[in-house]
Amino acid sequence: MSQVVVRGVPEVSEAPVSRAGERLVRRHLTRQQASDIVTSYLAGRTVYALSVKYKVDDKTIIKRLVDAGVELRVAKHGLPDSELETIVGLQAAGWTLNQIGQHYERSGTAIRKYLLRHDALEAHAAR
Repeated sequence: MSQVVVRGVPEVSEAPVSRAGERLVRRHLTRQQASDIVTSYLAGRTVYALSVKYKVDDKTIIKRLVDAGVELRVAKHGLPDSELETIVGLQAAGWTLNQIGQHYERSGTAIRKYLLRHDALEAHAAR
């Protein structure tokens, strides 16, 4: 059996990766899931938390919300200054930025920016 190779087309395609670092599989959300997403978002859940729960990209969550006519909240880019001591403690205890982010329903990048803004990023996490 011979193998046909088409130039310029990779033999194995890479699956997209979520902000949480998980490989994403193309998923089709059911009508019930789409309805649950809207209900959860209106109840206060973040786009990031919903994207992790349903294992889809946050753009998919946003599209479903917009398609449903939901007015999107302004994203909270930061955490209150009162959380700095707790976050630094979690980092010192060995938590990764992604783990801290999941705890606060934020991305690891958002936690990194928060710590940089407060000049509190540990050296090993700065890389």
